[in-house]
Amino acid sequence: MTARTTYTGAVQTAATAQLVTVNAAETTRQETINQSGCNVGYNLQTGNYGAFSAAVKAANLAKLAALNAAEVAKQAAVMVARDTLKSTGDVGAV
Repeated sequence: MTARTTYTGAVQTAATAQLVTVNAAETTRQETINQSGCNVGYNLQTGNYGAFSAAVKAANLAKLAALNAAEVAKQAAVMVARDTLKSTGDVGAV
């Protein structure tokens, strides 16, 4: 196995891990919103919009934080893989 193969594998693993995090963050966001909405029978006529709005805002912020963390982790993994590739003398385009 060459250093280039190792680099490619590391990049693919990082991208896959990011996708898993994105899917989990979206599922969590949707369920958090549902807990204040349809799961409790919320409607505009009799519901507490302030609580629902706060839940939606919190869920969106949590998803954003998770997506940012996933992107940072992916880029860090790619950077380490790139540095490892360069240290073996492979300085071709990545």
